[in-house]
Amino acid sequence: MAMQPHCRPLFLHLILVILLLSHAALAEAKKKTQPPASRSAVPGSGELTTKAGHSCTWATSASASDSAVALQVSCSVPGEAPPVETYQCRFTGKPDLCPAYAAKANQYWKQVVGKLKKRSNACEGEKVLKTRLCKKAPSASHVRLAEGAAEEKKMEEKEEEEEEVVEEEVVRGKETAAPVAKEAEVAARRAEREGKPEPLLGDAAGHGAVGDGNADSEVSNYCTEGWHSLCSFFVKFFDG
Repeated sequence: MAMQPHCRPLFLHLILVILLLSHAALAEAKKKTQPPASRSAVPGSGELTTKAGHSCTWATSASASDSAVALQVSCSVPGEAPPVETYQCRFTGKPDLCPAYAAKANQYWKQVVGKLKKRSNACEGEKVLKTRLCKKAPSASHVRLAEGAAEEKKMEEKEEEEEEVVEEEVVRGKETAAPVAKEAEVAARRAEREGKPEPLLGDAAGHGAVGDGNADSEVSNYCTEGWHSLCSFFVKFFDG
């Protein structure tokens, strides 16, 4: 049966509508099956070496509640002997706020790591790590040093300085006490050899000792060596 001429435009219009609806449905289904690119583009971890030769590792982790990303940096300072000095810090930011981040996330983190490599100490310097890629983006898109990590690092440095001061004071005290003890030991040995009483501490030479200084002088003047004991008795008796 041939189609009437007046029905052909209506039939063609119906086919066109069906094709348009099918195309829209396919596009929507394809969009839903594609995974989000912003989070999958965040690199997991890596290594870097600072300008001073500090060996560091870095790792990123995304927040489950918002778009914030944390960058954890852990470093070790090479030394001649153990224990090896270590330090660490943490940076946080929302790189998703940068329009260019979704398509160039790898470039973003490459520039962040490059900033750390130019430092002598990866955790010291400017608190905000700005990238050329997101130079004009909101400030929150740049990762910045977490305040808690900075305060913790300062506290550790303060404790280390206090320990060094205490050690220096202990060493200084030992160096000061050693000559006095040595002098007293020498004086005691000298007195033992000469048969004299041991001098008081702090008067190694025996000067200024309290006792019968004048009587001993008189005994030496009047008594001979052979009758020293008996003679000294009478001298002290008459002197009262």
